[in-house]
Amino acid sequence: MVYFSLVRARYHTHTYRGSGNEINFWRLPLSISLALHSGGTVRLLRQFLSCLGMLYCALASGDISISGLDPISINAWAGATSDLTGTDTYCTVSCQGACDKDVHRRDYAPAFYTNGTTDGAGNFYITNGSHSLTVFLDWTHPVSGTTRMTNHNVTGMRSPVSEGAYSCSADPNSTTRIDITLPAGQIASAQAGTYSETFLVDSCRTSGQGFGECTAQISFSVTLPELIQVTNLTNIDLGSWSGTGDIQVTRDFCVFRNGQGGFAITTSGNHDASGRFHLGSSGNLPYRIDYGQGGVFKQATPGVSMPFSSSGFTGNSVRDCTNSGGANTSIRLTVLETDLAIQPGGSFADTVNIFVLPE
Repeated sequence: MVYFSLVRARYHTHTYRGSGNEINFWRLPLSISLALHSGGTVRLLRQFLSCLGMLYCALASGDISISGLDPISINAWAGATSDLTGTDTYCTVSCQGACDKDVHRRDYAPAFYTNGTTDGAGNFYITNGSHSLTVFLDWTHPVSGTTRMTNHNVTGMRSPVSEGAYSCSADPNSTTRIDITLPAGQIASAQAGTYSETFLVDSCRTSGQGFGECTAQISFSVTLPELIQVTNLTNIDLGSWSGTGDIQVTRDFCVFRNGQGGFAITTSGNHDASGRFHLGSSGNLPYRIDYGQGGVFKQATPGVSMPFSSSGFTGNSVRDCTNSGGANTSIRLTVLETDLAIQPGGSFADTVNIFVLPE
């Protein structure tokens, strides 16, 4: 009997906290490399006239100000399958007269727009070179609720007319919020890198009281690290030798790679000075390991990386390769008849470590 075995998978969990949820995902420790980079941050800048500490616009019929705009940071994505959402709660005051009591509240209706990438429907995008991702921008008012905004420059959209507030500390109407969401459906297939854009909010749009120009910049960026994961790879049993012919067994497995990028693969295990893998125990039985995609196989050398430049191997942008029958890569093991014939009877086995790195 001749046996070949791989180390069984030990499942580890990684945790991402975002959007109020905690998400776990797992990986094969012997065959996954996960590179995390520091994420991007959202920088919220305020500019209007020469004001300090807040955005301020004085109109003939009243005043409006924004304060407490803080950075939104999305920098801990590690493969979670949910949306990524950055949130900032801030104060909007819109009033007439002395701004010291509720009767001085003044209605307003902000608009959002961008001078960057957009489309005919007024959707918002963040970009990384030639790559772009759709983001949703939502504005929430404590009375009028949440509105999904589009680019005012394209659609002319404003939020519903919302009741103003006369004080950040004494008036609950002042608590407003911006949410920027990157939908989950496009994250795994996106190229790794930093995506960014600058959006603008015009908070001086009013209802029936004229239009003022009062804009604040919202600079948003998110960094997607390079991720890779191996699944659907189990132990391989070569069975028994019939006494004639080679033994050859092929197994398929999945390599996930965000953005469907290339990867390098390295295999370590028992081997001799000539660079041949060995099945041990009852003796030293040489065997060969090949990896393949699309029916084209490349031979592995113990401890030597097989880079993307020589193999052309690419990962699947869908986890577990559910879009391709659960696999996109194959491992093939071959034991030659000439080597089998000179071995004593017995059992032979080897444990190999398979390392897959994004490139």
